[in-house]
Amino acid sequence: MDFKKIPAARLQTFIRISTIALLIVYPVMSYFFFQSQDPLGIFQSQLSFSATTLRAEYYQISLLGGMRDYRLAQTLDFGFMLVYGILIFAICVKWARLIEAKVEDSGSWAKMGYIAAVMGILAAGCDVVENIFILKMISTQPSSFDFPNNWALIHSSFALIKWILLIISIGWYVTIRIKFRNKI
Repeated sequence: MDFKKIPAARLQTFIRISTIALLIVYPVMSYFFFQSQDPLGIFQSQLSFSATTLRAEYYQISLLGGMRDYRLAQTLDFGFMLVYGILIFAICVKWARLIEAKVEDSGSWAKMGYIAAVMGILAAGCDVVENIFILKMISTQPSSFDFPNNWALIHSSFALIKWILLIISIGWYVTIRIKFRNKI
């Protein structure tokens, strides 16, 4: 992909719109997660690699009457994925370009920025697969969440890959903002 073909004004528009969308989507999604009374934390659930753990989590949510809110929060999460994927991509491309333009011997840092941009999109894609499996698992509710054990493994595997990609891409951005704070 030729990142230089994306106009700087378009990147800035992506950053502005996705930031505004993030400020709208995230609180609404979080409200429904809170209302669902999910007993597990985000990492406990996403990285459990355990069908038993997820069945217990979903059963608890269902028992407390929060499954409708949980399903809605998971559905809203698709919008959140789109927004954070675009935001990370646009920010990383913008700053990789700035490094190329204003820092001598910036080649590897700029290249890493373009890779981080793609990682932001890939993270959102992994999040999509993760959520599809969550929706599949909770759709088995009438049968007491009797889903195949490998669904939990697939769900958690994509969640783990997502978190690794997010840590790397956001970590790159934080690092370059510190490293080049007086040069850009």
